[in-house]
Amino acid sequence: MPGAMDHIPPWPHDLEILPHNVSVVMDLSYNKISEIHHFPQIPVFNMDISHNELRLVKKEAFVAVSIYLHMLDLSDNKLDADSLEKDCFKGGMDIQGKFDLFIIHLSLA
Repeated sequence: MPGAMDHIPPWPHDLEILPHNVSVVMDLSYNKISEIHHFPQIPVFNMDISHNELRLVKKEAFVAVSIYLHMLDLSDNKLDADSLEKDCFKGGMDIQGKFDLFIIHLSLA
């Protein structure tokens, strides 16, 4: 696939300083991304990483976006039980000091 990303690129600094009332829809589908290490703290509400070549999701990969993330699509990748490191879906600390990741819709099919 020409022009397809094989990794998640560095984020523009502007995305890290968005106002609190802004939610981002991130569509990284149909690329060649093979690993997810972490995301910067940006207000991503809906994240689509489907149809890639994901083989590894690292520990706490979504911790920085967990306060905002409600929909996560990892379907149609090369994931299995060994691909998901322990605590890969661990959330960030909320205002009460609890670690929480609240995803309403998670697709791994």
